[in-house]
Amino acid sequence: MGHTEAVRWDADGPSTWPPTTYGAAVADIYDEWYPTRGDESQLVERLDALLGGDGVPRRLLELGVGTGRLAIPLTRAGWQVTGIDASRHMLDQLDAKARVLGLDIGAVHGDVADLSPRALGLPLSGPPRFDVVLAAFNFVLNLPDDAALVACLRLASQVASASGCLVVEAQLLAPDPGPAVVWVERENAGRPRRWPVRRLSIEELDAAAARTGWTVQERRLDWSWAPYDPVESPGHVTVYRHLDD
Repeated sequence: MGHTEAVRWDADGPSTWPPTTYGAAVADIYDEWYPTRGDESQLVERLDALLGGDGVPRRLLELGVGTGRLAIPLTRAGWQVTGIDASRHMLDQLDAKARVLGLDIGAVHGDVADLSPRALGLPLSGPPRFDVVLAAFNFVLNLPDDAALVACLRLASQVASASGCLVVEAQLLAPDPGPAVVWVERENAGRPRRWPVRRLSIEELDAAAARTGWTVQERRLDWSWAPYDPVESPGHVTVYRHLDD
């Protein structure tokens, strides 16, 4: 299947949407569009380095795991990965790949804004499980509103170990004035695919993180770990740690 390279951004569309919107739009062609972004090995190396790189098995929760673009190389590198996604179709593809490759990747179907630690197999009174909670490739921009963002970051805080971290990767859309939500339209085999992206500033993200028990440890341009420039950088990778660390 071919697709047009032009991506049209506009403000036409509902201001809120169900969590399945992105998966419904692209699940069947996600691997065609994004077989790799070329930064997967860098991501694995950076996450290893964040936790000391001592070779001890690490536990990671990926929010919006999709079809496994990151979960598969992380698992191959020795990480114990659990992924959450609202799209059953995405998770079916992840499961099929994992079986073919002989990989054990945990998958949870659901909306991160509604899930509890128990949905991830964790007892409510037990110790947190994950060394890293990862929200990569604009996942936080696909959440419909501040309430969903706060709920997502709160879940991350509840399930991350005391010494663990939350890592968020996101683009920075052009500053206001502009609509709070823009809709991306991209055509595939004559069928338009549309999905929403929220404008989310660094300040808004950091404020939501602080409300849920996180503080900024480090911010970089991308997985190359180049310096972040608050004026020039088009995106960021931010590492958060628990406030009481």
